[in-house]
Amino acid sequence: MTGGLDGKILVWDLKTKQIVTKIQNDDSVTSVAMSNGSKYVAVGSLNGKVTLYNIKTGEIKNSYNGHNQMVTSVALSMCVFEES
Repeated sequence: MTGGLDGKILVWDLKTKQIVTKIQNDDSVTSVAMSNGSKYVAVGSLNGKVTLYNIKTGEIKNSYNGHNQMVTSVALSMCVFEES
């Protein structure tokens, strides 16, 4: 999985070297972290926001605002998410 200043998050198939999912974030991507089970990706942004996306659908699960500057690192550890 990669993220770029263009706001794209790309999920790659390592065997075929092909992109399997593209997600468009609303700002430049500064960090990414995948959840247990590879269902969600947490994305840190230049605008200080962290967004949680469903990897398969690209839909936003939740977003978190709290930083006044860019998010330089995100991590997910033993995360459990309730389906809404």
